[in-house]
Amino acid sequence: MLAYGYCRYSSDLQNEASIEQQKGELEEYARKNGFTIIKYYVDEAKSGTKNTRESFQELITDACKLKEVQAVLVWKTDRFARNAMDSLMYRNQLAKHGVRLISITQPIDDSTPEGKLMTTFLAGIDEYYSENLASNIKRALKSNAKESLFNGGIPPLGYDIKDKKYVINEHEANIVRTIFKMYIDGYSLIDIAIKLNLKGYKTKRGTEFKKYSVQSILRNEKYIGNYVFNKGYKDNNKIERTDIIRNKGVLPSIISKEMFDMVKLKRQNNKKNSGSYKAQTVYLLSGLIQCGDCGGNYVGITTKKTKNGKEYKSSYYQCSNRNKLGNCTSIRLKKEPLEKYIVDLISNKLLDTEEVNKLLEKINIAYKQIHDEASEDLDSLKERIIQKQSEIDNISNAIATGVHSPTLLANLEKAEDIKQMLEEELRLKTNVSSHETISIDVVKFVLQKDINNINSQQDLKNIIKKWIKKIEVQSDSLLIYFNFNNEPLRSYLRVVATVGLEPTTCRV
Repeated sequence: MLAYGYCRYSSDLQNEASIEQQKGELEEYARKNGFTIIKYYVDEAKSGTKNTRESFQELITDACKLKEVQAVLVWKTDRFARNAMDSLMYRNQLAKHGVRLISITQPIDDSTPEGKLMTTFLAGIDEYYSENLASNIKRALKSNAKESLFNGGIPPLGYDIKDKKYVINEHEANIVRTIFKMYIDGYSLIDIAIKLNLKGYKTKRGTEFKKYSVQSILRNEKYIGNYVFNKGYKDNNKIERTDIIRNKGVLPSIISKEMFDMVKLKRQNNKKNSGSYKAQTVYLLSGLIQCGDCGGNYVGITTKKTKNGKEYKSSYYQCSNRNKLGNCTSIRLKKEPLEKYIVDLISNKLLDTEEVNKLLEKINIAYKQIHDEASEDLDSLKERIIQKQSEIDNISNAIATGVHSPTLLANLEKAEDIKQMLEEELRLKTNVSSHETISIDVVKFVLQKDINNINSQQDLKNIIKKWIKKIEVQSDSLLIYFNFNNEPLRSYLRVVATVGLEPTTCRV
């Protein structure tokens, strides 16, 4: 697996590990645990100066945008974030893009019920309050969208922006046409990226092509003249929003609709074919069930029986040590009734009024700390955004005067990405600092949103792992540990040919 390494050192703290010492320990951890560190980001704070952590900001934007690593390795958790608010915010941001944060010398500080709760609720709290805070901005963006005007950021490859309108950049448009033709001719996404890079072509950001940059071009409707705004949700861009704005045929097209449709059909067929080789059985509780007898992990298994010429399959969870020498004799759990019970437990019990009130009390204990930390950071954030905008203006002015190079474009992109990250941080911290406590309406909103947003087996699996820490199997019962409560819920079993689960009182 690939990873970034992050090191930070404050020169006024003499007992800290040096940067080289931190790197050495990160490398040793990486070797032992199957990681390859492909890049280091280093911030060295000087005494008496303001710590803006430029490399840290680059680390977050690269991890989320480039999607080339699966983890970020840090020496200690306090090297990653200055306070609880930053730690929660950036860990959540990395997690949304499938990147794990790993501290090699100490566990991540969310072992307490309150820490787990804030990790779970921070994104939901922000979403709940964002609607009002961003309403004016959204109105302006929607107004632009209705007129099919550019709404900021970097335009797609093949287009430039003039007076907020899309105009074709013919040199780049030829690259786009080449990509579509190569895909129709049978080239894979990776092969297309390699061939484009060998020809010296660059993305709009001035970087080399990768699989995902080619993929995003192939599904961009702008190339057939469609202007699209508000297409997907922040946490799931595969689901089309109800308030989407799609203006067809209003932009100068680079690709014919026939070619675009051919590519779309080919992509769908490739997706179906690749999916046919995947295992059909999804075990929702994999990685969560632990044997109370031997401490082993329960794994999903499928058994097959033939009767009267027909094949019958049954799926179970069983201890991984059951079939080894010195067999573990723990019970085997039938998949369907167990999963149904866990799903019902989450969807029904967590919305119970009594349980929501208990959650609310725990949340507000933890919320006070991040509220105070967020309030302290606002002025500094505003100043850093102004500085970053000045840097963007300087680079843009240089480009406007004829100074043009891939390096300059890459620097502009990096500055815009960091500014966007800082603005997102400011927005979130403004939300948190504006409300001293969390209301019961927010808690209900977050819980209900989780239940409503289940659109696939993978969504369901993610929700289960979000709320449940582990399930321990004992001889006559299950101990279910929630992520926000140290005291488990005990559910008794009846073992016959299958597993039956008796309802019990849920104490969360």
